[in-house]
Amino acid sequence: MPPGAAELRSRQLALLAGLVHRRSTSPELERLLEAAQNHADAEGEDSPPVVNVRETRRVLERKKRIP
Repeated sequence: MPPGAAELRSRQLALLAGLVHRRSTSPELERLLEAAQNHADAEGEDSPPVVNVRETRRVLERKKRIP
């Protein structure tokens, strides 16, 4: 890494982390998960779609508690 580039790189990584956090905790994602849950309810309780929705919702709820 060139001299002095570490500060710029750290700011870039912080910006990306903020963008990822904002998108992964957005109300739009919650609405999409709700729609996916309604669709997956027709599957069995342990079917892959139901498990994926449940785990994604668990991660979303955890991320919402961490600023």
